[in-house]
Amino acid sequence: PLGKTDSQWRPFVNVGGGAVIYRPSTGGQASAKDPLQGNFDTFFESSRGAAMGGGGVKRALTKKLGFRADADAVFTKVPTFGLPESSAQANATVLPVGGLVHSFRASAGLIIYLGK
Repeated sequence: PLGKTDSQWRPFVNVGGGAVIYRPSTGGQASAKDPLQGNFDTFFESSRGAAMGGGGVKRALTKKLGFRADADAVFTKVPTFGLPESSAQANATVLPVGGLVHSFRASAGLIIYLGK
């Protein structure tokens, strides 16, 4: 925990990693493969490594019950859904995207202390 250990409000920081799976819907796959819309010969789910970080506060309300509020952000590389980002062939199907996708999450809840 950060700050004074005898404080009623206990701030904290969280950092982690993992993976995100981007899975196109059935309608999205149909549109991508439709010759009048995307005309992609391949279009399927993409997995990306993810990094996350955030923080929050928690406070004991009673000996057995507490409160917690936190917020964090998750960052991944933009998915390509199986398509190359570039090609030397002029008529190749590519998805020329780059950068990061980020999402924000906030939550609050009750803590039940077990074994106290």
